[in-house]
Amino acid sequence: MPHPSTPIAVIALSLSAGILLRETGFEPSFFLFVASTALLIFCHFKRLRKLFLFAACSCFLLLGTIRYKPPNATITQLYKNSLLLIADNDNVIAIAAKQTPKVKRMAQQFQQHYRLKNTLYKPMQHAYTNLLVVDSLGVYRGVGTYESVLLRQSPKIHLEELIDSIAPQIIIADGSNYPSFISRWEKTCAAKGIRFHATATQGAYPLN
Repeated sequence: MPHPSTPIAVIALSLSAGILLRETGFEPSFFLFVASTALLIFCHFKRLRKLFLFAACSCFLLLGTIRYKPPNATITQLYKNSLLLIADNDNVIAIAAKQTPKVKRMAQQFQQHYRLKNTLYKPMQHAYTNLLVVDSLGVYRGVGTYESVLLRQSPKIHLEELIDSIAPQIIIADGSNYPSFISRWEKTCAAKGIRFHATATQGAYPLN
């Protein structure tokens, strides 16, 4: 006959497996959670009920304190706008083409989800460390090479020439582009053997 604590043990093991499979910030609470899970398993097999209940409570309490490591940056899906969310230490930097209530809402959700402290707002620029932003002006010649290219505001460019010039690993099109442009870019990338990501159909893209 199964031990009465078996269901709790199974739940705890499942939670612990889920934690281990996700990226974490490796805070002290994470290691305490793993230690409590190990104690929980030990008590289960030794049938130490009081200690088992203590370990089970510790697991559930610690689970609520673990903070997952956010992506370095995320290109979000925002209709007719562009939003790049960057995690910088304990801050969220929300870089948007237009500051709107929805931008603030998405930045706050990102901040709360990853338990960051502050949200800072900045305007969109044309280039970041490994990301080139090409907007309606279509400026990309002579800028060097970039791993990722973000297309926004439906730039009228020759994408094949851009790929040959910049040699990116991926082209990303956000929600500020016309669907017809996105469809054409996707076909071009497929022909050139370059990865393509459209946030309108594939969701936000994490830059790590």
